[in-house]
Amino acid sequence: MSAEGDPLVAAEHLEQHFPIKDGVLFDREVATVRAVDDVTLAIAAGETVRLVGESGCGKTTLCRCLLRLLEPTGGAVRFGGRDITHLGRRELRPLRREMQMVFQDPYASLNPRRRVGQIVGDPIRSFGEVSGREQVRTRVQELLQRVGLSPEHYNRYPHEFSGGQRQRIGLARALALQPKLIVADEPVSALDVSIQAQIINLLDELQEDLGLTYLFVAHDLGVVRHVSDRVAVMYLGKLMEVGPVDDLYAQPVHPYTVALLSAIPIPDPRANARRERIVLEGDVPSPIDPPTGCRFHPRCPRATEVCGRVEPPLVDYGHGHLAACHHPVGVDAGKIAAATISPASPAGAGDVMPADPD
Repeated sequence: MSAEGDPLVAAEHLEQHFPIKDGVLFDREVATVRAVDDVTLAIAAGETVRLVGESGCGKTTLCRCLLRLLEPTGGAVRFGGRDITHLGRRELRPLRREMQMVFQDPYASLNPRRRVGQIVGDPIRSFGEVSGREQVRTRVQELLQRVGLSPEHYNRYPHEFSGGQRQRIGLARALALQPKLIVADEPVSALDVSIQAQIINLLDELQEDLGLTYLFVAHDLGVVRHVSDRVAVMYLGKLMEVGPVDDLYAQPVHPYTVALLSAIPIPDPRANARRERIVLEGDVPSPIDPPTGCRFHPRCPRATEVCGRVEPPLVDYGHGHLAACHHPVGVDAGKIAAATISPASPAGAGDVMPADPD
């Protein structure tokens, strides 16, 4: 489940479960939150993959596992071909410089008591990139210019900047160690629309100049469409659909993806009024007790008896477009006959090919 080329980072049947302890007897586990449940995804060097889904589906948890901020419950994480799943803090330290994160909230991700020069310069000093106060200052000012800020901002505090400027500071901090991978966890969701476009264009320019690899988390399928190579759609801890961005937008296969695409605003009022809006009924099930079979079947308008009984495998419909659905949308019989079950299918998923479409 990667683009052409060797993957820079990969999750293999990754699981992240969080135990819930008894309120009185803290040593007794009473339930488990299945935040990430058997996810396989690989990202090639220089690629931009967008991870989308509703709040609480496990996007941020998956990102933190890939960066090894959390130790996975099961499965494996590989970076540059090396298994880093259970490496200790000391063994991970050299890899930290190669993987960085840009956080969602530009107001909470910067220490209000520290100046910009200290915030951006901390990783440089910590990893010994350069020595000497003036060399660190020069390096930080170069990074500020790189992200569209002035070198004069070196001595200012975060509260003196707008939201877009703060996000640029967070991006400068992420670039300080010249990483290979940047995980951007909804970096534009708290910004105005015009500022969102500026940050997205900046990320695109930096990728072209520095050869970066991005995992971009977003709620909105309309965000960063023009700078994404592939899209991965996640629901309740599992991948529902993965595919090249143009294929997925033109012909979504999973009903959940269709519903997400129908929620994207269209600037033309007439076109917006003519299209069919799909409103999903019901609430997202609890990750403590997820539904059997397909996770999406309690809210799916196409669900049948098999959907609640058998978990659908990820099926490759060609050109790397995968979906886990017994009743794919808009797929003809020829494609279904030629489809193959992906090796990335959840372990234990039923070997059942999708039923004929309606």
